[in-house]
Amino acid sequence: MPKSFAFTTELDHHVRDVHAVLTDERYWLDRVADRASATAIVEEPHGPGSVRVTVTDRSEPSELPSIVRGMLRGPLIVERTDEWGPLVDDVAEGLLSGGATGLPVALEGRSRLRTSRTGGTYVDVQGAGRRPDPAPRRPDRVDGARDGPADRRARSDRDRGVAVALTCPDPSGSA
Repeated sequence: MPKSFAFTTELDHHVRDVHAVLTDERYWLDRVADRASATAIVEEPHGPGSVRVTVTDRSEPSELPSIVRGMLRGPLIVERTDEWGPLVDDVAEGLLSGGATGLPVALEGRSRLRTSRTGGTYVDVQGAGRRPDPAPRRPDRVDGARDGPADRRARSDRDRGVAVALTCPDPSGSA
């Protein structure tokens, strides 16, 4: 079942400046430059003033919380694609999508840059994250029984207060 999200954030920079950064190849390459496990592929799908960027990041199981390791068979590879169209009348439309190998998650959405009331930029984002239906129940388990290794790791992580979070970077590049 999809989980919808929508938010708007305001940046202090003019929409032309924000769009220029988001469509600059150097910005995206610099974002992954210090991470050996990450790559960025930058394209101009609709010519100058547009961009499609696919960022892929790989994490080895040893780098992940045990609750995540218990669900994976190998490394976690997260891929995200951002696309921005040209700026027309101080508005630019975008698309975003993403997912991960080994985890049943996918993300799709739309984004928009527009001038704010203060002369800055509103970034509007809306979309949905989803995961496929759960795997069929194992017939060798009694209803409510949770005693496998992954279940014990999950309880251990929960008891220690371990949390996993995905974050969206600040499009202004200041974070």
